[in-house]
Amino acid sequence: MRICALSLVLFFLLSDVACSSEAALERLVQETLASPRVPKKGAVRFQALCHSARVYGFQKGFQWKYAAFMRAVRQREDMFEALFDFRRLLIGNRMLPPIVRWAGPSARLVDETEIRVSRESYQIVAPARMVLRAPTFREYFQCDTSVLPIEKALLPESAEERGEWKKALAYGWREGVAHAQSVFDASIHRLASDYRGMLRFLILEKEGRVTAPVLQRGALSERVDETKRTLEPEVFQITAPARFTQGGDHK
Repeated sequence: MRICALSLVLFFLLSDVACSSEAALERLVQETLASPRVPKKGAVRFQALCHSARVYGFQKGFQWKYAAFMRAVRQREDMFEALFDFRRLLIGNRMLPPIVRWAGPSARLVDETEIRVSRESYQIVAPARMVLRAPTFREYFQCDTSVLPIEKALLPESAEERGEWKKALAYGWREGVAHAQSVFDASIHRLASDYRGMLRFLILEKEGRVTAPVLQRGALSERVDETKRTLEPEVFQITAPARFTQGGDHK
């Protein structure tokens, strides 16, 4: 059910941000060409100008596309909160479960006389970890979208330079838009994969197919120096990792 819901989320997100890229690019072209320019001459100026336009276009394209994704995500915060509520997965309110990956049927050739076929396999790819609070889906989408200012000396002066500038800017813009798509896709895949992996661990632990990590609770005395006094009556520590077991409820 969660997989179907996630598919719907992705469909609506991509529908929301699929349009208006060319209009945004045209606005960027007009904004940069309208900026005051400092005349510069030189043999390497042309290459530097095109490189600068491509880099600037990439940054602006990435920023524009990723901002569009984030607006779409914010419009569906309630849906994301319901789908990816990590608070429900916490062990003892202080520990995030390990992440377990699942692999379906596979076959391995041992040698010319033997093939081994497995029905399924599981692997703990990330151990349990202590947290002060449960993570949220928002943390998976955090990304630096800042844009470095372009040097005025590297803005086009002549009609020929403006033509090449537009081409380089557009090329960089489309690269940035494509990269934003890749970053967003990777982020949402990691979010869904991590949540599903933690949930899978809790199911396997309930079936007796894996042991829960051991959380030890102890006491510490207060720490005092000349300027500071710290009271730490309790300490929580993972003393044994989760492990797969023999047997269990194999469904």
